[in-house]
Amino acid sequence: MKKTCKYFSCILTLLFVLNAICMNNQVVYASSDVNVYDKFTTLNQWDISNQYDWIIVNGIACNINCTEESTLTLSQSFHTLDRKTLTLRFDLRTINLDSDEYLAVDVYDGQGWIPLQEWNGTVDWKTVDFNLKDYANSELKIRFRAKKDSPFAFIGIDNLTITDRYGTVPAPASLPNIIAGDHWKNHFIHDVKPFWTTDIAMGENGNFPTYREMDGSIPDPIIHEDGTDRSLRYVRMLSRQTYAYAMGYLLTGDEELLKLSKKGCNWIKNHGKDNVNGGWYMTLNQDGTPANPNEDKDAQNLSYTAMGFGSYYFVTRDEAMENEVLGIRDLMFNKYWDATNERMMDGLDYTLTNEIDLRNDNAYELVAALDNINAYMLIVQPVLRDYTRRNQFLSDMQTLSDSMIKHFYQDGIFWGTSGNKGIYDGKDHNDFGHSLKTYWMMLQLDKRLPDHPYHALLTEGDNSVNKWVNLAYDDNYGRWAQYPTSQTTHNEDGVSWWVYCEEDQLTATLNLASQDYSSILENTLDNWRTDFVDTVYGNNRGIFDGVQRDGSGHNWPADSTSKAWHWKNAYHETEHALIMYIIGRQMEGKNVELYFAVPESQKETFIAKPYMYEGKEVNREYLHTFEVDGQQLRKVKVTFTDVY
Repeated sequence: MKKTCKYFSCILTLLFVLNAICMNNQVVYASSDVNVYDKFTTLNQWDISNQYDWIIVNGIACNINCTEESTLTLSQSFHTLDRKTLTLRFDLRTINLDSDEYLAVDVYDGQGWIPLQEWNGTVDWKTVDFNLKDYANSELKIRFRAKKDSPFAFIGIDNLTITDRYGTVPAPASLPNIIAGDHWKNHFIHDVKPFWTTDIAMGENGNFPTYREMDGSIPDPIIHEDGTDRSLRYVRMLSRQTYAYAMGYLLTGDEELLKLSKKGCNWIKNHGKDNVNGGWYMTLNQDGTPANPNEDKDAQNLSYTAMGFGSYYFVTRDEAMENEVLGIRDLMFNKYWDATNERMMDGLDYTLTNEIDLRNDNAYELVAALDNINAYMLIVQPVLRDYTRRNQFLSDMQTLSDSMIKHFYQDGIFWGTSGNKGIYDGKDHNDFGHSLKTYWMMLQLDKRLPDHPYHALLTEGDNSVNKWVNLAYDDNYGRWAQYPTSQTTHNEDGVSWWVYCEEDQLTATLNLASQDYSSILENTLDNWRTDFVDTVYGNNRGIFDGVQRDGSGHNWPADSTSKAWHWKNAYHETEHALIMYIIGRQMEGKNVELYFAVPESQKETFIAKPYMYEGKEVNREYLHTFEVDGQQLRKVKVTFTDVY
């Protein structure tokens, strides 16, 4: 009977894997940086309790035992006492496991096996992380335990890594108060949010105005003396504001912000899409009609169009918004991707048939590739419903990263265009903001790639990311600089808000592992609060768009739109507050708590992530339901630890 049960279980396993799970096509590279990386093409690295208990099907290790617990133990053990970080990471899926059926993972701590976690029921493909530093010993081992009685059940694992390249380190004994996480949640609530939740800022039904004066009012006159029509709605700015509301909810649980985010999604979806020629418009009139139906459509704007949809999906798992993100990704790679030259085109004309060179310089734009990763891919990739799509996005981001290295990387800098490499003038995106953002995006991507292909480029040698963070810091004033003027010097005439944000965010991310940057962050974060928060114009605060080297302002007139214009709104300042909260809590050794809102049927199964970071989920608190655009959503507070 046992053999018969195993036979049917094996057949069903094959069917599940081939038909229901989808093929895993992730590319594998060899790398000495990874202690263990197993894509499960064989089980040669594993000891099996019974040779019939585990098999490989399409690159997935599948358990086919029926009645008895079976184990799959990594043959190799590790001396880990001298490791600064140590992380176990793998993908898993279970289907139809009863209460007495399970998949479990254990670690051997030198004295005995310690259970890490157990799963039963149905768990769709998900990636899990475990911090193994607390179990360090001279012979650390890993094993899986599985038991399933039903031939209709399934247990599978894939893409296992054990690495000392990324992970969490213990909280420091002391930490500057300004780094504390709750400080940054309060900063968002009191300094950022008010300017973006006035009646004027919220517009009507997601029609958010792009331009506003220093006190938040509509510009008067609406047509500026330079001819700028300040009634226009830039789709990228509608999307960025939609993002800010979604991330504000993620940070605070403020339900009104999530409702605003959905309104923004709806307005963009209903008015921003070009249903005649395909793609998305770049600018709209105040009434939602296209300002110029024949306007070119560049890749950067298309990426930011996806940002609002992606952020709302990340929080809610709204399938319609996910479909918009997937559609934009497919448009990007079907129309804008130049496979011959391995680069993303600057843009296309309004018919999506003719390439546009934005600067007429016969060069490529860094942001055409970079902002795909930054605006939507990195945040949605691990939570997409379809496992195949998750792998596709992961592969896409690696393709884009390889393209950025090929065309824009030189002398340790990611230059703004392929034609202006080596020009230290701060123009055409040759600044710390774009270069360090590229480092940051690739760093977060590298943590997800099992072989960590970018680790050496990012962290080793004379041109590592650490060199550029240190160069970007103006230690004479305790603030960030805008751009390098040589390999060893930076500008001395101030910095814009968004570059400052990117510099803080990357540095804080690096500080999670090294703890070398706390003193720098103590200065830059304190000066952010002092310099950039508006306490002058009205009562709604908000963030200035730049300061001089010593932190003084630019003497903005009251009718200036420098706090809300066609390249500035709530996006960067909201992300800055969110990331400083997440990293601050982790640095304090405290839990990170974030808010989601999902359909009732998904409250236990949806994949939750601490924004673009990796981490371990330790608790879900199911709060009340509330309505967003006619849909009832369950508010869920998710708690994370070991964020990196």
